[in-house]
Amino acid sequence: MRQEQAWSVAADWFAHTLGTDPDHLLAMYNYGVMQDFMNRKDEAEKAYLSVLAMDGNFLLALESLASLYFQQGRPQKALQLVKRALQQAPDAEKPNLILARLLHRAGNLAEAEACYDQVLRANPNNQTALLFKGNLTSLRGSTGESIGLYQRLLELSPGNLEAHYNLGRALHTVGREDQALEHYRVALDHYCRAPLEELSPADREISEHSIGCATIRFNYGVVLKRLKHIQAWLDNYRELEKINPDALAVRQMGLSVARQNGDYPRESELLGALVSHKYRSPDLEYLDLLLSNMLYYDVKQEDELRLYRAFDRLMTRRVGLNPLGRPTRAGDGQPQRIRVGYVSADLRRHVMGRMMLEILPRHDRTRFETYAYSLNPHEDEVTQALSGACDKFVRLGGLSARAAAERIAEDGLDILVDLQTHTRMAKAEILAYKPARIQITHIASCGALGLSAVDYKLTDAYADTEDNQQYLIEKLLRMDGCVYPYPKMTYPQGKGYGREEFGVPAEAILIGAFVSTNKLSPRCMALWKRVLDALPEARLVFSPLSDVEQASYIKIAAAAGIPESRFMFVPQRGGEVENMQRYSIIDFVLDTLPYGSVNGAFEPLSMGIPIVTLLGKRHGERTVYSILTNLGVDATVARSEDEFVEIAGKLAYDTAFRAAVRARIEAGIAHSALVDMDAHVRSLEAAYLKALGSGTSDARHA
Repeated sequence: MRQEQAWSVAADWFAHTLGTDPDHLLAMYNYGVMQDFMNRKDEAEKAYLSVLAMDGNFLLALESLASLYFQQGRPQKALQLVKRALQQAPDAEKPNLILARLLHRAGNLAEAEACYDQVLRANPNNQTALLFKGNLTSLRGSTGESIGLYQRLLELSPGNLEAHYNLGRALHTVGREDQALEHYRVALDHYCRAPLEELSPADREISEHSIGCATIRFNYGVVLKRLKHIQAWLDNYRELEKINPDALAVRQMGLSVARQNGDYPRESELLGALVSHKYRSPDLEYLDLLLSNMLYYDVKQEDELRLYRAFDRLMTRRVGLNPLGRPTRAGDGQPQRIRVGYVSADLRRHVMGRMMLEILPRHDRTRFETYAYSLNPHEDEVTQALSGACDKFVRLGGLSARAAAERIAEDGLDILVDLQTHTRMAKAEILAYKPARIQITHIASCGALGLSAVDYKLTDAYADTEDNQQYLIEKLLRMDGCVYPYPKMTYPQGKGYGREEFGVPAEAILIGAFVSTNKLSPRCMALWKRVLDALPEARLVFSPLSDVEQASYIKIAAAAGIPESRFMFVPQRGGEVENMQRYSIIDFVLDTLPYGSVNGAFEPLSMGIPIVTLLGKRHGERTVYSILTNLGVDATVARSEDEFVEIAGKLAYDTAFRAAVRARIEAGIAHSALVDMDAHVRSLEAAYLKALGSGTSDARHA
């Protein structure tokens, strides 16, 4: 208020001067500036035009009026004035900045960046140029560069809220969530200070292109969830829901919140709204998120196909605006090795990284030339091992999807294998550009990408039925054996966990449920309750990442009618070996549905622990069936819920049956199709050859 009063006093003083001297150029200009400050844009425009009528080359008026027109969304008028200003002073900061922003807004990013660079060469501390060049480099996918620009800006201006928010987004993009959270909190404290009823429409909107309370809260919530700050995430969601309950982003987050709270009616309501929504181009990111989430829910296959088609339509439209030219692979007339590339953000200490350690070193290097493309800037010892196991390891972290696709296209691949589908840090847009001759999705999840630019979804004879083809855009490509490679497990030594430390009697039946709450669907929990009802001495054993997460398991169990006396918790102790020791107290494991286990099956099986699975139609309900069949163990595969409960009862009470199943598991882990990784890779290569339409290694690039 004091500032506005000062501007008003100054405006009155300049007006008084003009009353005695109407042609006083500086007084007229400064009068316009004061009107501009007080948001009296019409008065400011009149004053600037009066100055230019007196002196058409007055640089300050040209700059100020151009800036006013830019803010009002009048780009042509702003551009005319900018050009006049630059004729007077080619290196002037303000007109170059306005020109850069005009070019930026028009999508001429290369020209805009050149203008920002010109300003920063003259003045490396120009805060506006640092901010908007940071935004531009972030837009084109150079996240590392944008982080550096925002950090430089915050050194100069620690209170720059837009820089804090944008830096938080950039850090979030590259997986540095702890740091992102700090910057989001600074922005949140400012932008969400007003009472709910005073929030503007812009504050209620959730958009990639604007900063407002709802946008910040949504991104803040995503980071809280990833960091497992569950209570803070739930509290933040309650505030977000008050602001804009019907936004797609809020409904997406609400779906996860409902699952965490065991609020199955709300979950059903939100899922129905999200599945039936008519998705448009601005909704593409939220549709991408839904395709990732729907694997955890009982979605009809017809609805899955409709959503895949919507995703394909919108993504094809996006990349079609800027198509990729794929270079032709040069040949010398000699037989060439088939070039196979794998792209993922999980070529690191992750189940995907461990699986790829079984595949890449085993490829027949006389027939196949192997490439790996990492989308994640974080690296570890697994990354290093993978980089040494292929012909070329390329780091794409921080690049835009378009730039990443261009880089992949340079290698002239015969086949590009996607190891992400819609999982975290995935960039489906890369595949949409079709940077390789043949594209295949593989093992990231039990779903598909849903892109016509992807030729095949890799599977096996067990994981997908013939009928599943009618619900996919990609063609099913079957390989022999199990589609999931068996990763080496580090077996624990020593005693491990003991029942006595949890006060559990030796005769109790302990059923392993070492899964995240995301997989505890209403149908899954209802089936598990039937098992508990049939086995009075049995208890489920959950293993959340932290004590804070226990509350969610308790809520979900209560929603299913399972009392706290029928389950218990064992802690996770950090390392892979320590976590394998949890199975030392487990009698058998129940598979989840509709999103079944993969690593959650490999772990207990490697310890000789049986797992009961219910065979369904969707790929996610057939993963353990494929694993067990290839292991040579089919006695724990149920074809109905009644049989599922019956098998669990036999494992609990029929010691001979349980011993026989364990013996078959141990024999299979020692020697079976599941664990024969040399045979697995040969089958994988045969599938690749089938995709190429060739039975020889002399596959020419089209």
